[in-house]
Amino acid sequence: GQPDTAARSSEKHPFRVPKRPGRRPDPQLRSRLIRSAAELFGAQEFHRVRAQELAARAGVGKGTLYRCFASKRELYLAAIIEGFAALQQRLTQALKEAASPTQKVALIARHTTEYFWDRRLFFVLLQATEPVFGPLSQGFYTERAKLSDMIRAALAEGVAAGELRADLNTRLCSEALLGMIRGVIRFRKSTDTPETSAKTVLELFFTGMTGGARRGADSRSQRKAGCGARPNRPSSIGRKPRRT
Repeated sequence: GQPDTAARSSEKHPFRVPKRPGRRPDPQLRSRLIRSAAELFGAQEFHRVRAQELAARAGVGKGTLYRCFASKRELYLAAIIEGFAALQQRLTQALKEAASPTQKVALIARHTTEYFWDRRLFFVLLQATEPVFGPLSQGFYTERAKLSDMIRAALAEGVAAGELRADLNTRLCSEALLGMIRGVIRFRKSTDTPETSAKTVLELFFTGMTGGARRGADSRSQRKAGCGARPNRPSSIGRKPRRT
């Protein structure tokens, strides 16, 4: 005969744990499980945390946990996404104290790097389970879009103030910054730190690898040639010669 719906769903999505029939999960219980999960996952790596520990931390049985979440992975994603949303609320308040648009961008980059530093498995699980947890994944991308808009707004302020280039697309610049942050977190080494990683990303973003080096090389070559001109001195080409 034809396999039942639950069996077909299990075969199609091997990470899904079929939810047990019963009452609809209590929203407050769900929030308590997410808070407990955030504490445990913040202290231990994902694979070291057992479902029984998650349930016990929230004061419920494992069966109750699986009535609220299809699997440990779903609970993990939910905890990270909720924490990410809370991070942005804190950022919104912190940005009010920033003295300049570039400081705002730096603040966002540093806090985002620090938050995801010990949660890099999140990106792997998000991609692997996206077909299964579509609505949950969409929740992350919604929050991510808010963060991108926050960066774009700071960049636009910098352009308007004349601090940043006006010939670049601020949306693409925002995505490039977030991509660099994700990259250094995803492929970090044990010797890397959030501070040095965020600093490297910001230096690349605002200056580039040739920014300072090129200015120094230009200055050295001019001195060697005996020009004596400053690197940033306006060119005399096109000017009328002085009368003698």
